[in-house]
Amino acid sequence: MRRGIIIKAILFVAIFVTTAFFVNKLYYRGYENENYQKTNTSLPVLYVRHNDEIINRMLAYRTKIDTSLDRSVVTTVGEDKKMSILLPNDSDYTKQVSYELRSFDGQNLIEDGDLTEPSRYNGFVQYDISLRMDMTIDKEYQIVIKLSDGKETLRYYSRLIRLERDYIQSYVDYMKSFNKAMFDEKYDENGDLIADYELQDSSIIVKALDQDNSNNSSNLGVVNLQSNYDVVTFGNLKPERTSELVPVIKEINETECTVQYQYTVSSGTGSELKNYIIDEYYELSYDNSNASAKLENYKRNMDYVFNYKDVNTILNSLSMGVCSNESEPYITTEDGKRAAFITENQLWFYDYKNTCMSNIYGFWKGTMADIQEIQNRLGFNLLYINDDGVVDFCVYGRIPRGTHEGQNGIILYEYKEETGELKELSFIETEITYDLMTQGVGRFAYYNRDYKVFYTILDNALIKAYVESDEMDYVVDNMPMDRIYFSDDYSTVAFMNDSRLEKSKGITIVDCESNRQVEIRSKYEISEVIGFVGTDIVYGDGTIDDIYTLLDGRKKVEFTELCIVDKSGNEIKRYKKNDKTLKNVEIGVNVINFELVDKNAEKTEPEQLDASELAEEMAEEADIKEEEPEELATDTDAIEDDIYIGGNTTNKESDYISFKQETKSGKLTFKNTYTEAGYAALNMVFPSNVYIRKTPKLMLAKTKKENNTATITMNKASEDSMLYVFSYEGLSMMTETAAEAMDYITDNGGVLLDGNGNVLFKTKPYNSYYTVAGTFPYQQCSSISESLNACAYMSILASGGKADYGELLGKSTFEECLSDSQTAVPINLYGMKIKTALLFLSDGIPFTARLSDGRYVLVVSYNLTAIRYYDPVDGKEVRVSRKRFVNDIAVYGNIIYTFAVK
Repeated sequence: MRRGIIIKAILFVAIFVTTAFFVNKLYYRGYENENYQKTNTSLPVLYVRHNDEIINRMLAYRTKIDTSLDRSVVTTVGEDKKMSILLPNDSDYTKQVSYELRSFDGQNLIEDGDLTEPSRYNGFVQYDISLRMDMTIDKEYQIVIKLSDGKETLRYYSRLIRLERDYIQSYVDYMKSFNKAMFDEKYDENGDLIADYELQDSSIIVKALDQDNSNNSSNLGVVNLQSNYDVVTFGNLKPERTSELVPVIKEINETECTVQYQYTVSSGTGSELKNYIIDEYYELSYDNSNASAKLENYKRNMDYVFNYKDVNTILNSLSMGVCSNESEPYITTEDGKRAAFITENQLWFYDYKNTCMSNIYGFWKGTMADIQEIQNRLGFNLLYINDDGVVDFCVYGRIPRGTHEGQNGIILYEYKEETGELKELSFIETEITYDLMTQGVGRFAYYNRDYKVFYTILDNALIKAYVESDEMDYVVDNMPMDRIYFSDDYSTVAFMNDSRLEKSKGITIVDCESNRQVEIRSKYEISEVIGFVGTDIVYGDGTIDDIYTLLDGRKKVEFTELCIVDKSGNEIKRYKKNDKTLKNVEIGVNVINFELVDKNAEKTEPEQLDASELAEEMAEEADIKEEEPEELATDTDAIEDDIYIGGNTTNKESDYISFKQETKSGKLTFKNTYTEAGYAALNMVFPSNVYIRKTPKLMLAKTKKENNTATITMNKASEDSMLYVFSYEGLSMMTETAAEAMDYITDNGGVLLDGNGNVLFKTKPYNSYYTVAGTFPYQQCSSISESLNACAYMSILASGGKADYGELLGKSTFEECLSDSQTAVPINLYGMKIKTALLFLSDGIPFTARLSDGRYVLVVSYNLTAIRYYDPVDGKEVRVSRKRFVNDIAVYGNIIYTFAVK
């Protein structure tokens, strides 16, 4: 009897399992068994061994990327030029292991070689690299590690720099101690804070905090040295690390280093378990007097991994938990009852009507053991949502999972709530890095569902990709990304028909919604797009004679007329005032502001300001004593910021055009509240017509198998005139002017690069004195008007290059003089403090400055009290006090030029 029951039970289980299997196969016919983004990663992670430390975790690329603007990781070598890499023991990609040493931008191969005879280290396979070619100390190169399984090649990228000495071991030891102190238990068995804990066990944190500028914020999402001790040590959250700690070197020189930790933590247990992702950045220096590392700056970003059960019925919201952002990207239907939103590399869809939620795209599997989840940087752009639960979106960056794992590019997707289907529509593979894609794709993307056309900005170009084929058109290329304008709803794009203002004979309007393009010719000689009011375009018409050049190198125009047109090019309003030009046009909230200038006023050279009055005024503003001359007259806030060459600064009056912006319904808001544990949590609050009352059902997003997805390859090809500032968190700003970039770096730190990846400036220790006198020949000139050309010529020589002085005499600007140089990249520092210019000289690079009588001189030496420059007009070196020099160059608002060595 018992035996019969057992047999029946076994048969029942077998029938049930078999039925379930075939039902599952039938239901998911044409789909992956699991959303392919949720499958395990298959490509190996590579590490660098530095002495006995494992550092610089790197991810594999199947796409060959352009590395000129890649600042994600840097590896050091010493005098022996040796480095060691580590691979997992079970990797399939070790049939051929090789390396390439390239120039910093990856364009020029310096040497390469195969890596054989691996050894074992700490559970890894180790390969040793011994570089043969000479490497200039403190110069950046690119190292590419290539792995092959015989069928395909994986690439791992890192900048490489040779240092006479590094202090990585000291930096890592400090970070380990600091991080450990944050997590060490500080409560007794009753949950009470141990009274003397701070002094005994966490002195490393207490000493590092800036007590004089501390704040009382309880936000665990963003922590720095101004945060209070309790917040730095996670308050009552009591988290535990759940992934490995591997330091990634972001920037380094002989005395300073920026290092990143990325890891996960969890708190609570069971149904109360909460998971978080943490990014830590340490800026460290080496203190020779104490032979130890010193913490200069610290930042920690912490973000909760969203759980669909986190409903706040009181606030009518979904709880985003601890968050480093004040809001999250989202898109809603007009009534706000369906919404898609991004949080921590995941895309979620919420349907109020059906009380359900779906994780459309993401990598959460209930564990964060796989560190690739958080290191891989991925961007999203939400494109479309409708009342039927259809969502269009794109992801961009290095694709971490599925069919395109390790490829770099943009994937366009369509999600349908009714079927739960996630369908890939198109894949654009590109060598352009994630940081640059954030400035293009991250700012603008539009998908025309009717015409199956995808528009986006990539590599200083507006592209048009045809989803049902592998074709792509350039709507416009070689147009700086910040000069491609788009409407708030992304349906309309406008740009000048030439990136050079003096060549722009009109503007182009692209109506992405109707897939049409309109050309508008200038009513005069030139046109410039100013921006958008809703979907209407604001542009100005003017003449070539009304173009003027700011001293920082930017070209501007005084418009004869201002025009507003709709996206079809139909004129809505045209503004003109007789005998006046329009200058400094800005689009504000419900108003367009501008200045009116006398059209026939005389064009002047930059206005000379009284040096003594200026110095006195600036000293009063800065509250600086006269005996501290190095700070006098260096704050150019007191100087007119619109001084320019060939323009007019007098007889100005203001005017405006008003308009009314449309308001949108279905808007979500974000609000910070405080949890029972006392820390801030972000909530996504729905509009009043949506009533969140219960936990939504979790729906499965099924990934459609597509064999005919259009794949487009796009290589970087555009000329790039922009300047880029990279901080430890990535690309921080794009700008046309070095002065604006230097201001940012002075306040926030970072590295300045040109569009080709040349490092123009990076923060370094400042020498109290330095000279380059005698290291290159001087060049005398015959008049003040030739002095700028002479200084530019000497700058080329100082960079190690050659030039024909006679040819340079025919050029009118410093930038033009250096435009053909093979060794020097010009930098315009107009308006910067003298100390900024001395930072370049401190690094062995002289700078050019304009004195009060109009002549340009080349500064070659300085100390705490004096400046020495070569005067090409008089043909001699001149030594003056810093106070006198500062006051002298302040007359023209600090016109300063320098260069970077290629």
